[in-house]
Amino acid sequence: MSYPQGQYPPPHQQPYGPPGQPYQGHPQWGHPQPGYSPQPPGYPYGAPPPANMPGKLLGVRITMFILGGIGLLFSGVCALVLWAGSEAGGGQTDLLADFPPEVFLVILLITGVYGVLSVGLAALMGKRSQAVWWLVVIFQGCAAVWCLWGVLAGNGGSSVPLIFAVALFGSLLPRSCREYYRGYA
Repeated sequence: MSYPQGQYPPPHQQPYGPPGQPYQGHPQWGHPQPGYSPQPPGYPYGAPPPANMPGKLLGVRITMFILGGIGLLFSGVCALVLWAGSEAGGGQTDLLADFPPEVFLVILLITGVYGVLSVGLAALMGKRSQAVWWLVVIFQGCAAVWCLWGVLAGNGGSSVPLIFAVALFGSLLPRSCREYYRGYA
């Protein structure tokens, strides 16, 4: 219905249809339309997952970045010690006097691999993939077992990394952390 320019419909007439009927041009709030699912796709179990990373997961992620950085730093120090020993003309330097170079090479490899994996997995934790969550759980479990093996073999220096690995592993298991990744491929 059109009205001449400058005129409006009479006040008793609804411009969008008969009185008491909602406007049919858009879906009404609280009333799902046919073919419309109010839940996100791939998430059939009730309320949607939290939008922000839970605090425990965020703590695990930050700690993994820090510990991975420390591992890479130790790896760099060991590489520097090995380089200094090789520059000394094959002779023993003060740093290598008590330990053979192979010890530093093993420490370089272990801390370097741990650092790269820890930083890499921490960077991937924001992707909300169940595969990433499982990789982090397995990584922390393996780190805990490795450190426990070191403690049981008599290496007291493995006790501090063991505490961190067990704490991080335990922080990954609460329901809120699992729900954050649930429903995502």
